[in-house]
Amino acid sequence: MRVANESRELLNACCVEFVKHISRETQRISADDQRKTIYHEHVQKALVNLTFPYDYVEAADSVLSECKIAAENKLKRKNARQEQLKAEAAEMNRFQQEKKKIEDYNDH
Repeated sequence: MRVANESRELLNACCVEFVKHISRETQRISADDQRKTIYHEHVQKALVNLTFPYDYVEAADSVLSECKIAAENKLKRKNARQEQLKAEAAEMNRFQQEKKKIEDYNDH
């Protein structure tokens, strides 16, 4: 589906205002809780306070779950890669030690 440029700009502006609206309420709730960090619970409470339908809270919960899963998968990939690099380094070290033994043997 094609979207006219002015419609795209309007849609982007609406999205920005939506995020700003929720962010202001979320920041207020976080400040009331005397927290310097905004947590998921603050976003949930902001959506409820601003009288958004419960579907929005459920959608936020769903996105949070997806983000957690993505973060876990990223960490698993990172850890797997680190283990692979350690194994490769150990193999390289063994290879160099064997090479040195052969060179030392040939020198005598």
